[in-house]
Formats: sequence, C-alpha cells, structure tokens
Amino acid sequence: MNTPPDTAPPTAPTASNPVQWVEAFQDAFSLAAGSLSTSSLEAFVGFYAKDATFIDPFATLCGRDQIQASYLSMLTNLHQARFSCGDWAMAPKRQDGAARMILTWDFHFRVRPTGPEVCIPGASWLELDPTSHLITHHRDYWDASELLAALPGLGWLIRGVKKRVAAAGHVMEKS
Repeated sequence: MNTPPDTAPPTAPTASNPVQWVEAFQDAFSLAAGSLSTSSLEAFVGFYAKDATFIDPFATLCGRDQIQASYLSMLTNLHQARFSCGDWAMAPKRQDGAARMILTWDFHFRVRPTGPEVCIPGASWLELDPTSHLITHHRDYWDASELLAALPGLGWLIRGVKKRVAAAGHVMEKS
C-alpha cells in the first residue's frame, strides 16, 4: 500500500495557535471519518504517523500500513459501514507536549446488504505528535460483544450468554 508522507494531511490544517490547530484537527478528522470509504481511505490514514499504534478489542496494530489494511478490511467486509462522530474532549497534554483527546462515535454497518443496521457506540483515545500533529497512538473502547452478537451463527450464543450473566447479576444483587 502506498502511504502518505509523515506530514499533517492537507485536510487537517495546522495553525500557530494551539487551540486553532486542535479545533482544525478535530473538525477535519470528524469530517474524514464520517465520509470514510475505500476511495478516501489513503487520505484518511494520512492523519496517522508512519509508526502509529492502533488498539481495539480485537487487535493491536503497528504502523500506518497495518492501520490502513484494518480499515480496508472493515470497509470491504461490512456493508454501508460508516462512523458518526460525536463529542471531543481534551485531556492534559503529556510532558512532551503531545495533545491527548477523546472522541465519542457511533459505528453503523450491516452484516448483510439487506440485513438490519447495527450501531455500536464507542470512544477513541488519541495522542498526537506535538510537532507534526499526527496521531501516534489510537485506542478504541467499545463493547465487542455487540459486534459478535450481530454476526450470523454467533448472535444467538452471545445474546444467550448476556442474558445468563444479566440474570446472575440480578441474583447477586438480591443476596
């Protein structure tokens, strides 16, 4: 896969004022994530540093190529996959000046082209290089059982386990 150079993507303008560049990054990233497709994927991964890490409930990826391959797999194996970005929150900067922020989002998709839409809410923890403003660390937090429950053949099993765990929790609360 071709990877963009290690510079801020053209869709994420950098400003001299720290608040302006953070807001510009957040706006550009939200727009790019909300319109993510196989044709826009290469530009989207331009938000990531060449050696960025990406962690979610299923994988730990190292480097822009692995991150791009993961997004491509998601976009080609699920139908009408899209992100709706929600709120952003800033965390205190690291000692080295790296910006840290949290993004809430909803991931919408269909397992089958005519199947029901699934919506999984989640949040991303992002750390950005203080100079290039590229993502160096991206960790997603979401309930993997919601994805597994949507998969044919696993859905009934996951829902059954969730019911049993919920029932056991209610029994434990009463004791």
